[in-house]
Amino acid sequence: MIRLVIRDVEGGEASFPVTGEVVIGRSRECQIRFEDPSVSRRHARVFLDYGEAVIEDLGSPNGTLVNRQRVASPLRLKTGDSIQIGTEKIRVIETSPLEDFAASTEVHMRAPESRSIEASDQERKTARDDTLPFDRKLDSAAPALTPTPSATAAPGGNLKWIVVGGAAILLVVIAWLVLTQ
Repeated sequence: MIRLVIRDVEGGEASFPVTGEVVIGRSRECQIRFEDPSVSRRHARVFLDYGEAVIEDLGSPNGTLVNRQRVASPLRLKTGDSIQIGTEKIRVIETSPLEDFAASTEVHMRAPESRSIEASDQERKTARDDTLPFDRKLDSAAPALTPTPSATAAPGGNLKWIVVGGAAILLVVIAWLVLTQ
């Protein structure tokens, strides 16, 4: 799965999966929102085209750069590309379906009785943070990442469900073999 990774000045990272269309800008309707005045309300969008991530500048006056080159027309992204929008930099990475599955189930694998209710709620929120859009506040000395709920459900992700389904079937078969012997 293609992900967009943004690092703040404190070294924290936020990661956003590209499962449909991801609009980047200052508007509250954007899935990734920056408050940088050099970023347009709807600055750029990243979307999937036959499973490959593509970036398109949405007519922003300051432009969108990929690997220091201005994006003039829709451009296919690849792992390792660096996107610059205003003063913000975004890395393009690719994760395997297994890594995505492990990240989404990490909290559920822990024993809940060893945690307080507040800790469990915080862990669940932290585990979901990498899939939620955020607002970056630039009015403080160190920008903070604040996740906000997505306005739309993300389409796609079929490969993820195929891997999850295959793993579930494999577990059932192994359990059946063990119990029938």
